[in-house]
Amino acid sequence: MVVASRADPAGSRRPLVPLAFLHLMQARGTVRTPTSTSALSRSLRGFLRPFPSQVTYRKLRERMTIPRHLRTVWMLLVPLSWIAATSVHAQRRDDSPWSVSPSAALSLDPASWVQDMIAAGVRSVRGFSRPEPIAAAGLGLTGILTVPNAQARQTFPIDDLPGYRRYVTREVTRYKGIVRYWEVWNEPPNFSEDQSPASYARIVAAAYDAAKAVDPTVQIGLSAKSVHLGFMAEALDAGARGKYDYITLHPYETASLLQDNWEGPFLGIVPTLRTMLKDKDPARAKVPVWFTEIGVEVAEQGRQGVSLAEQADLLVKIYAMSLAQGVTRVSWFAPRDSEGTTHGLSWANGERKPAFNAYETITQSLGTRLVLGERRAQAGVQRVRDYHSVTRACTPVCRCGGCRS
Repeated sequence: MVVASRADPAGSRRPLVPLAFLHLMQARGTVRTPTSTSALSRSLRGFLRPFPSQVTYRKLRERMTIPRHLRTVWMLLVPLSWIAATSVHAQRRDDSPWSVSPSAALSLDPASWVQDMIAAGVRSVRGFSRPEPIAAAGLGLTGILTVPNAQARQTFPIDDLPGYRRYVTREVTRYKGIVRYWEVWNEPPNFSEDQSPASYARIVAAAYDAAKAVDPTVQIGLSAKSVHLGFMAEALDAGARGKYDYITLHPYETASLLQDNWEGPFLGIVPTLRTMLKDKDPARAKVPVWFTEIGVEVAEQGRQGVSLAEQADLLVKIYAMSLAQGVTRVSWFAPRDSEGTTHGLSWANGERKPAFNAYETITQSLGTRLVLGERRAQAGVQRVRDYHSVTRACTPVCRCGGCRS
């Protein structure tokens, strides 16, 4: 259910923001019934003022009138609002958390969707086939280092590491000054016949050395499918230690638990990763963490998924919980529906979904270049834990340390 809407030129009404987000503001009394994007943004900016220190979460909860099933979004955006109100704004476009990850088909025609993404507040794109329209629009770019050419065998190219180094050198040289971030492989060990962490470690080390030789300022991402930290830990032991600048994960499966309000596993992703890094690579224990693919599929044409309003609610929830635990970039998959999937912010024909409007609202309200320091992120998670401890609002599987349930 979506209650805030606006009229488009054709006279139909399109949702502006998910009901949970509206209830979030109503709980504090900063908005009654927003009727336009500007009114909603003004209301959100009012909501994002820091809460007085003497107001406890218990007192705030006592004033709540929102339904129980919507309280999780409220619970998570309270600490996020505190972080947003006390955070700094970056000067580089690369530092923005707002990003999208197009499908392979969409990456061939970025001109068809890039302006819509700019309107939503997106500041960078992860993955490209034609980077020129994206760079010309002023968006940052993240590249993916996979196989040297489409005809190459789909496996970690350990049989020809010199050839792989030449490929990395060629790509980094070609896009020098345009692409600063490069992930090594997409969701390893997916899309590789060789599933060995040791093989992946070898191409990570080769890519890192080759890329830095071209441009010492480029940043190399160590990757893993989903939140497969076991694979990543083995790769670190096998030679990837010290050969990366940031971490990328694709926590689709963990995000799917949020549909049933199981927040604990999702909030635990970064803390668990940090614990692993402290053990396996202490010098890199505080590297940035990016979710370079994440999304929620809409039930459409026989596909399993959620409703349009639920997708918008979950988008807000995912971004709130990601930023609160210190993730510095979150790339929504995808700008629009394509290749038979329905994760997009818009339908395949470009018509905007409620998720698009929710994305636009949070970027306008929090700022397109919001950057969270490590201390602020930790404090935000602590506020989620504090809320848990007084409300028992999390699930039995939550291991946040503050629960009594």
